[in-house]
Amino acid sequence: MKERRKTRILFISKHVVHDNVAMAGNQLFNYYLTRFCSDSAFDVGYLIVHKNDSSYQEMHEKFRDNAQDFSVFLPKILRLFTYAYYNSFLRLLFSCLNPDWYYLDPVYAWYHRRGLRKVKAADWEPDVVVFEWTEMLFLLPYYKRLFPTSYRIATEHDVCFVKLDRQYGKNKILKLFFLPAFRRRELSLIDKLNLVLVLSTDDKSRLKDGGIHPDKIMLLSPYYRRKNQSQLSVKPEVVFFGAMNRVENQEAVDWFVNKVFLPFNLSSQLRFVIMGAGLPSKMKEDLERHRNIICTGFVEGPEEYFETALCMVVPLLFGGGIKIKVLEAMSCGVPVLTNQIGIEGIGANPGIDYLHCESPEDYQDGLISLLEDRDLARHIGEKGRKLMENHFSYENSYLDYRGNILHSVGTGQTIINN
Repeated sequence: MKERRKTRILFISKHVVHDNVAMAGNQLFNYYLTRFCSDSAFDVGYLIVHKNDSSYQEMHEKFRDNAQDFSVFLPKILRLFTYAYYNSFLRLLFSCLNPDWYYLDPVYAWYHRRGLRKVKAADWEPDVVVFEWTEMLFLLPYYKRLFPTSYRIATEHDVCFVKLDRQYGKNKILKLFFLPAFRRRELSLIDKLNLVLVLSTDDKSRLKDGGIHPDKIMLLSPYYRRKNQSQLSVKPEVVFFGAMNRVENQEAVDWFVNKVFLPFNLSSQLRFVIMGAGLPSKMKEDLERHRNIICTGFVEGPEEYFETALCMVVPLLFGGGIKIKVLEAMSCGVPVLTNQIGIEGIGANPGIDYLHCESPEDYQDGLISLLEDRDLARHIGEKGRKLMENHFSYENSYLDYRGNILHSVGTGQTIINN
């Protein structure tokens, strides 16, 4: 009796993932990787360059029975080099010469190529490869030489040329030598894919405007912790939630404190609670010198704060892609105050699903309105919650994702089942 062989799918990522991972993009990867591993239609493999720490071991233990692990260990001395590279001027200097090196330096690239040769040596040829995060997309030319017939997918958590333009667009040298070259390179690699997954309609439009055929672009629902219930009680607290080792989050908090919270003396009426690990100690000390500013550090889940917060502010100055922190707050019924960068890709209506704020005065007016009118706060929170419930189902998204793969790859090879 003949039986269809499982579809082999290889995930290539720069990031270790497991159930306790903190960063939103990694939670998304963990969710979809977990779903494919539990799907009887697929034989799953993954490749990550790692440092063999407890986080990697947690991932290995989670997936060891349901996936092939082709990961490669990166020695400590080289990790020190890559840390110095990514946190110095060298990153931008070398990226002006080769835009690939902004997201995938030569050391990581060499070790990932070593991992791909490991896949080849195991005679485990993928039917499908998923390049998770834009940085892995720069491996595509080498991958194609080893596995020319695979169906090729990339998950663009952000369309990175947009994020980089916002971050470096005011620098004349980078605007001349780096940003246009990076944009061309990212789009040229995406064009060589069979499918690119994006998390927002805004990013889909940007890729279409960049010349990517719309049939190659598929919307993927982001993963976020869902509460799907209204708030039970409210305290006079404004919250910010995010990985505080990220520059965009640090600058957003700094802007809000020094442009809104302190100048308008909001500390006399509200507490500002900053949730997230990685806040530099000097910045934490400076913030907590002020009245009613609290830095929690890492929290297991933001829901305990969302359940009683008056609102969440997301005053981002740069960044790209859909903001998971906004989805999580809305799903808990928390009113969100944010700008164009914070709300992009979500399709929310200003003044109904959230409060749109650009200037310091906008944030002040919005905060005072919510503080003085609790019915308004409840109404906006409930509208945001329903938006999440109706339009962001990652369960349905997975079914569309797997269906696209199985339809595109076809029936695959057959084996004899004795």
